[in-house]
Amino acid sequence: MYTTTSARFRAAIVAIAPAALLGAFVYHPYIPNLTNKAAVAAALAAHITLAVGWIGAVASYIALDVAAATSRDPQMLRAAYLAMEVIAWYVIVPLALASLLSGVIMSLGIKWG
Repeated sequence: MYTTTSARFRAAIVAIAPAALLGAFVYHPYIPNLTNKAAVAAALAAHITLAVGWIGAVASYIALDVAAATSRDPQMLRAAYLAMEVIAWYVIVPLALASLLSGVIMSLGIKWG
């Protein structure tokens, strides 16, 4: 695949996959009800861990952005922007989607949701 086609394909997957997963969880007849305290605690711990990981990944992305913005070295700029792309696609996006998905699962599975 060409680079633009590959990038468009990845963007389409990132855009469509959460909606498909959310639809599957909402309309699935066997969504578990999290009444067990241990299950609720585990789901909450997973959600908080994913959200804090997402915030940490965004902080590293911002640190690289500041380093790239203040540097005059072309190699530093290229390295920072390459690292930012990797962090964005392989860390920030998956953690954001996983955090969203775990929040939706918790909201559907506990009585306070």
